[in-house]
Amino acid sequence: MNKIKKEVECDYIFKVILLGETSVGKTSIVTRLRNKGFSLRKEPTIGLDFSSLHCDITGGKKVKFHLWDTAGQENFNSIIRTYYRGVACALIVVDASNREALLNAQKWLNSFNLHKSANTIGKSILLVNKIDLERKLSYEDAEAWALENDCLHWEMSAKNDDNIIGLLPFMGNNIYNAWDGVARVSGVSENKIKKHVETATERGNSLMRACCVIV
Repeated sequence: MNKIKKEVECDYIFKVILLGETSVGKTSIVTRLRNKGFSLRKEPTIGLDFSSLHCDITGGKKVKFHLWDTAGQENFNSIIRTYYRGVACALIVVDASNREALLNAQKWLNSFNLHKSANTIGKSILLVNKIDLERKLSYEDAEAWALENDCLHWEMSAKNDDNIIGLLPFMGNNIYNAWDGVARVSGVSENKIKKHVETATERGNSLMRACCVIV
């Protein structure tokens, strides 16, 4: 019943894609967001995986996220690029313990910017994972890179469950605050179920008022 209530009450649907090299923790991040814990034994994602999550954002708005968790292997790149179009923003996931993290981030960001929809409104987010390990990428360098590339910056550890709670609202507000609420934009849509329920409810109320007048 609670799941049905969430589906009916959410205001918008935001589509988001996670990009990054193999083993940076994309699937572990999604698993944490779904409150499914953490496992050291993770099979590599084959192609893409889809998840659906809910959260509240600015102004009491309720959002349903469609998250696309993608494979990091190069042989899947042609498939993954077809999903760049139609999303509201991208999470560029990197490993804080990897010296080449920002080089990898630049590669994925460049590919996304080249193939994304022209009306994509959310800023890409540099998502630095594995901050529980010995860092080869400093916070300051990650922040500077994000600013230089017009991205937002978030740090976390999926393994230790650090800084995971605020990630969904952060993503949602990034998209919602960049939208005027009217224009047709990539990866953002109103919840049709809620609108149908509201329309049916209003028709029912109108019918009741008409019956009362007749009586």
